[in-house]
Amino acid sequence: MKILFIGDIYGKAGRLALHKYLPLIKEKYEVDFVILNAENTTHGRGLNIKNYAEIKNAGVDFITLGNHAFDNNEVCTLLKNKSDIIRPLNLKDVYDGDGSKVVKIKGMDVRISNVVGRVHVNMKGLTTLNPFDTLEDIVDFSKEKIHIVDIHAEATGEKKSFAKYFDGRVSAVIGTHTHVQTADNQVFKNGLAYISDVGYCGAYDSVLGVNNGAAILFSKDQDFKSNTPEEKGDLEFSAVYIDIDEETGKSNSIKRIYITPNKPEIELIN
Repeated sequence: MKILFIGDIYGKAGRLALHKYLPLIKEKYEVDFVILNAENTTHGRGLNIKNYAEIKNAGVDFITLGNHAFDNNEVCTLLKNKSDIIRPLNLKDVYDGDGSKVVKIKGMDVRISNVVGRVHVNMKGLTTLNPFDTLEDIVDFSKEKIHIVDIHAEATGEKKSFAKYFDGRVSAVIGTHTHVQTADNQVFKNGLAYISDVGYCGAYDSVLGVNNGAAILFSKDQDFKSNTPEEKGDLEFSAVYIDIDEETGKSNSIKRIYITPNKPEIELIN
């Protein structure tokens, strides 16, 4: 089974990158299912109904979220009414939507889960439960051979520890949130595919998708009101391509896709 997991879509530029590159990737490589983290899709904050339809029309099959999941109130309608979107499982006292769902891929039941980390993650008043314990409750009772997990977290150590803990019990743990693709894609000894962060899709000449001037104000002067997405210029597209054994649920390989103006080729990177 071939799964394409696309990094955080950031604003208009991210949606443009998705529409530009996803059809080409699906045409070039055998892709059975496309998962995307959409927590920054609408102007860098959350996901609205219009942009949900836009990314679905681009060819995305399933959507995960993160700490900005509820920055746009329309996402609550999506979580209540759509079967192809989840929010972090380990949010305390949040009842809109689910954090883990089973989908059909090639006639098989496949579970997709989403958790958020607890180290240096701004949850804006939301309380998070222990992601290890929360996911373990799902793993202990689920029967699906294939289980893909999005851990939306800041600290690479937290993400890798989480993945090591579940090695042999889930098929893949994919890190999101930092918007910088890491080069540590690997399959652990018990068959779990891992990357600390899959990266993001958006404006190449920006700071993680934010306009350079606004990002400098944010970092230099602690001006938290400035958070303008960069919508012009060249695009960046980040994803991972996971090959999972359908009989065992273990991953055979995980390869990166990283497209920039300096690396315009669509290729799988070991």
